[in-house]
Amino acid sequence: MNAEIIDEDDQGIGVRVVDNKGVKHTIAIGFSGEVQGHSQEGYPDDSNHRTPEEHEMIHQAENYAKFYISNKNNHGKFRMKPQINRLERVKQIISNLSDTEFEAYFGDLYKQVLGKHPDIEPPVERPPEVGLHDFVLFVVDVYLDDEENIEAVSDIHLVYYDDEKNQQELRNDDPFEDRTPDASVQLVADFIPSLDVFREYVIYNLRCQIRDCYHEMGLEPPEEYRVLGRGDHEIAKRYRNDDIPQYDHYHDESAEVPGYELDFDYGFGDLGKASAKSLVDDDTDYSDADIQALFDPTGASGGGLLDTVRNAIGGERTSNSESGEETETGSK
Repeated sequence: MNAEIIDEDDQGIGVRVVDNKGVKHTIAIGFSGEVQGHSQEGYPDDSNHRTPEEHEMIHQAENYAKFYISNKNNHGKFRMKPQINRLERVKQIISNLSDTEFEAYFGDLYKQVLGKHPDIEPPVERPPEVGLHDFVLFVVDVYLDDEENIEAVSDIHLVYYDDEKNQQELRNDDPFEDRTPDASVQLVADFIPSLDVFREYVIYNLRCQIRDCYHEMGLEPPEEYRVLGRGDHEIAKRYRNDDIPQYDHYHDESAEVPGYELDFDYGFGDLGKASAKSLVDDDTDYSDADIQALFDPTGASGGGLLDTVRNAIGGERTSNSESGEETETGSK
């Protein structure tokens, strides 16, 4: 992807973008980030006649134009902060929170993620039409103040699929319904052994979302973000779409993508990574310490923990439709 600013008036900025197929785009972007016009030479002008791949090329060019104006040229009139910048800031803030602050903001989300454990009551009940092993995404919106500290977080929103496989959203209390959040943490049910590890899990989700933002602009992410795992749910649906060949399955922890790896171990070391990738078998030579950490991480032999982790190791997530529906048959 390449770009250059070619014009500016009191309404916005004109950018010429050359996409990864060599197609030239001329895009007008308003100072608040809205696309005012878009012409190009390589794809049908009528969106109804474009293939999914061509739609994605248009989408990438527009995203890259906004990113270029805001970041590459440091253009003072452009008021939209790129999503990558906001996600990076939220990731850094969360990593610097005290344990007490982190629990205050994200303790309920931790309980929600652990909600399949028999001793945990999740703060938000699943809709009655959603089974225990049906896909549900837990979303918490994060808002920063003018000094870029956390101002507030939302209650837990749910994203799920109905019997007709249509995506539904159950939104709960949100302190700023009219604002775009600076980040939305997006997680599913999992076994995470401690709040400290859960903080790493939240940060890893944001790393994966930053990865997704780069791909949405047609760019290869920096090395820190060449990771596998769940990031942005909407972008992951495009990764799963075989008609959009420019993407690999970056959302899939077990995918084989050159240059990418799973970089989160669920608090269980190499065995945790292997279980997430459904690679645990009787022939693997794990140390006694690894096995002890996995089956009794607290050393307390708590009731129900062993069965929960066994289910986590044995399960998998499978994609059932191109719309992005997933079924959880276990925690990993």
